[in-house]
Amino acid sequence: MKRSLVFLVIALAMLILPVFVQAASMSDESVLGNDRWSVQNDGDFVPGANSSYDIGSSSYQVNDLYVGGVVYFGTSSSSRVNYEVVTATTDTLVATDSGKIMIYTSTNDTTVTLPAATTLGTYFIILSPEGIVSVDPATTDDTIIYDPSGTALSAGDKMTAAATGDSVTLVCGATNKWYVVNRIGSWTDGD
Repeated sequence: MKRSLVFLVIALAMLILPVFVQAASMSDESVLGNDRWSVQNDGDFVPGANSSYDIGSSSYQVNDLYVGGVVYFGTSSSSRVNYEVVTATTDTLVATDSGKIMIYTSTNDTTVTLPAATTLGTYFIILSPEGIVSVDPATTDDTIIYDPSGTALSAGDKMTAAATGDSVTLVCGATNKWYVVNRIGSWTDGD
């Protein structure tokens, strides 16, 4: 009887031991995928391998991303996205702001005045996620050409977004001419 009990205990141990050994060999990191991301001592959130992991997917997208600094795409500082968040309801851009994404967050109507259209290649991306934005040329000599067919507003007229969330990209393509190269939403002659 003792001998059969010993054999039974040994047989059960042989059956159960591999389960415990296997469970003990799996760490939480490999089960949860934590080895793919880590939080460094300085607080940086970094992937475990370069250019290997995504945040979100085409089916499961991140809703909002709040950034308090510069956004970099790629590996060099020349690939950074330069932006400015403006809470005021009026803003006057200058040529040195060229290339910036200007984000206007006021829930009230906002007027953005462009610099004089004198420096070819100067461009701005203007977004207004919270309110209606109007884009005004700096001088009565400047014209906004707002569609690919060359339709222009009258010299000095501003263009106005029809709804919140509309955006526009303007480029100085000739002296006294701002060209709309991209727009989202309906924009109208704001006089």
